[in-house]
Amino acid sequence: MKSRRDRLARAKDITDQLWRLQQSRLAQAEGAVAALRAAESASFQSLDRMEPRLVLPYIATLAAQRAEAEAALARAQESAREYGRRMKLTEKLHKAAKEAARRDEAGVALRFDAASDDVSAR
Repeated sequence: MKSRRDRLARAKDITDQLWRLQQSRLAQAEGAVAALRAAESASFQSLDRMEPRLVLPYIATLAAQRAEAEAALARAQESAREYGRRMKLTEKLHKAAKEAARRDEAGVALRFDAASDDVSAR
């Protein structure tokens, strides 16, 4: 029982680290999308000051990059959700294993007390 509890504890720690990694990747993807949106907005604002023929291809490139970044963001969000689910499930299993071990230890202690009461009653 102890080895199962230890394995679940290690799995919980690893899952937590993976979830944190996914959260970091999600934040990076969100930052990339925000930067591309800002660059795209600035490019649209510069259209009246510059030659549109020069700016429009750049805007098209930014739009394509933003679409790719948003797709990557969607994948990162799904991955982070999945790792979050895994983390919660692993935490539940670990908590249940700890509770079962605690109950087993309490049962052993009660049996020991009952056995010692029987011995002292004789």
